[in-house]
Amino acid sequence: MCYLLIGIILLILLVIITIKNRKKIENFDMGTYQSPNNNILVPSISNVKAYIAVVRHGTRFPTKKVYDKLETKIQTQIPIEEIGNLTSRGFQEMIEYGQQLVLKYPHIFLRPERYLAFSTSVYRAKQSAQACLMGIGNKDDYHWGPQIDRILKIEKFFIKEPTNPNVVSCQFAKLMGFNTDGCFKENISLYEQRKNNNTVRSMIERKDKAFPLYNILLDLIQVCIREKNPHGYLFFAHDSTLAPLLYLFGFIDINNYNNRDWLPFGARLEILITYNYEILYFVNGLFKKSTRITN
Repeated sequence: MCYLLIGIILLILLVIITIKNRKKIENFDMGTYQSPNNNILVPSISNVKAYIAVVRHGTRFPTKKVYDKLETKIQTQIPIEEIGNLTSRGFQEMIEYGQQLVLKYPHIFLRPERYLAFSTSVYRAKQSAQACLMGIGNKDDYHWGPQIDRILKIEKFFIKEPTNPNVVSCQFAKLMGFNTDGCFKENISLYEQRKNNNTVRSMIERKDKAFPLYNILLDLIQVCIREKNPHGYLFFAHDSTLAPLLYLFGFIDINNYNNRDWLPFGARLEILITYNYEILYFVNGLFKKSTRITN
């Protein structure tokens, strides 16, 4: 009886530790950034005729490249089959995003024939599209494939700072409760200086990769202005899709760029068009500018 009780207690402790560790993994900053409050807030604007959004996928597990650089004791806590995929938290983020779309713009998203959803062929982007449509609740089909990848799947835009593969970062060590003695610490000021220099160079060299999507959005704006009925367009992609796009729209200051501010999981460019021919631009839910078209 005593051994049975001890066994039950140990099993309960094991379950608690597993849950805690999974939560820690899902809260990791895996080389990219999560939004500070982890909420994706859709702007609420009256008199909206069209809603267009390019959305980065939700919070994910580390990609294979990041996974390979982690210590074995961290790797063992990440399901191999989930590498690069959305965490349960990321899937829920996209469900809530879809629910907000229905709540704030029901005249668009309660009518399946009035909106279209697109995704890159990368599974985490497809998961995001699926979750969003689940949140909307009235259809489950979206468009993806090689032709869409040519528009949405822009090759990596920013040059990543290389990391030391032989040590755990202090952030990982702290989150996992490991000893932080000897963990990898960066000189932040020098790192930011190098990153900004790389950002400027990559902006100049690769911004042309975003022109097809940029031009499609400009065309969509004109189509939505001319159309009498409400319309919606959702594009699920990646940080490398959004970065050059935000630059072309004039929303990224390449002299004051910070990935944490601009490209968290769930980052998005939203373009709202009203019946009064006003075009409103939002980045990550924050208003950036508006223009008015003379009819």
